[in-house]
Amino acid sequence: APAARLVLEGKVEGRLAVGLGVESVLENGLRLHHTYGTPIIPASAIKGVLRRHVPEEWEGRCYQNFLFGAQDSAGFAGFQNAWWIPGSGGLSLDVLTPHHQAYYQDKGPPTDFDMPIPVHFLTVTGSFLFVMEGPNAAWRDYLEDLLKQVLNRYGIGAKRSAGYGRFEF
Repeated sequence: APAARLVLEGKVEGRLAVGLGVESVLENGLRLHHTYGTPIIPASAIKGVLRRHVPEEWEGRCYQNFLFGAQDSAGFAGFQNAWWIPGSGGLSLDVLTPHHQAYYQDKGPPTDFDMPIPVHFLTVTGSFLFVMEGPNAAWRDYLEDLLKQVLNRYGIGAKRSAGYGRFEF
């Protein structure tokens, strides 16, 4: 691999819920590769979560636009979908139970008489292979540190505040 390419394996600490907005036979979906049917983390999600944690400007230079691009230009960092490693985990069924549907839909106040309706969704456990490429080896090292820090501390995907989507490398 070129010196500027990063190939890194990360293991989910618990569960990962990515692609909950995808249409599915269940009410909530899971991001699966359209050909192989295996779980993936889209490159756009990785790029977005990393961009959020890069300073917009530092010493007068715009690092976000340099690495990730702007509306009228491409960035110098390249990202690939993160692929799930077969045999490292699997799919798990999880449940979310909203208790006050009328309140969440602005149709009334929450009361003790509301009926909870369980909503089932799939999550992923196991390891993923991350592949990124920087403009040179120094930027690759920066992206590696950034990926490790952001995915370990904040995670990726849905339900991050509940601890989903956090990785150890």
